Amino acid sequence: MPAVVVVRQLGLVPYPAGLAAQAAAADEVRGGALDGVLLALRHTPVITMGRRTRPGDVHVPRWERRALGIDLFHTDRGGGATFHHPAQAVVYPILHLGRLRL
Repeated sequence: MPAVVVVRQLGLVPYPAGLAAQAAAADEVRGGALDGVLLALRHTPVITMGRRTRPGDVHVPRWERRALGIDLFHTDRGGGATFHHPAQAVVYPILHLGRLRL
């Protein structure tokens, strides 16, 4: 049986909505409905702060972030502070590596 991997183009979404889409796709893949999902999207302006973010890593004061419409989101993922801009294309692969033999 051929692998079933779908591409979902979500457009511009806030970071929490992108996380929710990833969780839903992971449930589908874990449940066997699909072998993989590629989520193609862009985020509204956001700075994500991963587990390795240190105090002082974000150099834009809160008032300026608010004026520019930039959200701040703490995540349990690795990495430091990362700025996501709406012009930045992002692809999240959610794949069952065993079924895809990867």
